[in-house]
Amino acid sequence: MASRYPSSPPSPGAELAVERHVIESLSPAAHVRFARQILMAGVGCEGQARVLAATAQVAGEGFAHRLAERYALRAGFASVSSGSFNRDALAPREVVSVEAARDLLAGARAALRAFRAVACEPGAEPRK
Repeated sequence: MASRYPSSPPSPGAELAVERHVIESLSPAAHVRFARQILMAGVGCEGQARVLAATAQVAGEGFAHRLAERYALRAGFASVSSGSFNRDALAPREVVSVEAARDLLAGARAALRAFRAVACEPGAEPRK
């Protein structure tokens, strides 16, 4: 497993200083709005700051894409761009048979996947 730090690990206070800088860069309104995401394991203020500067590639034609776009923007992504995802893989017909519900599930899962790809630290285990 590769180390997070290219050379020797920083002193215990160094990582805290980085986190403090990121925390201070977020506005009080952002802290309130994104508090649940900031508290997620593997995200923190640093991950939310990355999301606020990133583009989610979930936009496209259809209801599922529109939902994914809406969820991504509400999660704090700076913008969205065209991207594709497999609706059938994200919302299998065997699990969800109602078409509108399949769109909702696929859109939500696509936005969540985009969020995790940007916000979460490599190797962070999502909660089940």
